[in-house]
Amino acid sequence: MPILNEVLVVFCSKSILSKSRPNWPEDYFNLSIGNNAGFSAGGDVFWSAVKAKKISVQEAKGTPQNLLKLIAGRVDCYMNDALSIKWELKKLENEGKYDGVSLTQGATISSEQGVLGFTSKDARFPYKEDFKNQYINLLKKMKTNGEIQEIINDFIK
Repeated sequence: MPILNEVLVVFCSKSILSKSRPNWPEDYFNLSIGNNAGFSAGGDVFWSAVKAKKISVQEAKGTPQNLLKLIAGRVDCYMNDALSIKWELKKLENEGKYDGVSLTQGATISSEQGVLGFTSKDARFPYKEDFKNQYINLLKKMKTNGEIQEIINDFIK
């Protein structure tokens, strides 16, 4: 059972998104996109566009550095997990480094589900089935009563 959806998105300055850009990556041609160094996010079509020089990529060490580049206008957009971006933006806002309004979420690039995996070696873990059942029941309950969403909301506030 999935715990969360990890949604990879692009955040841009409001001026870049003043026109609708729902299609990734085609609507982002001729723009500079920030990326975490060593990450291969964006998809095959995106990286083909980069290779063809239709999109430029600028890499920085991590999310805070990329967001500061975006805030300063040194890149047009930045791609990463939506929750990671929102959390870092809130931290930057609390530090007085972000105005809280000049960036906005653009296209969704991809989505994956986060899950908890279990070993297939049952003999070494006789309690596995009981644990698994308790875990799934608790996760269902937390999703149904909104606790998972509450945790997410608290995390990004």
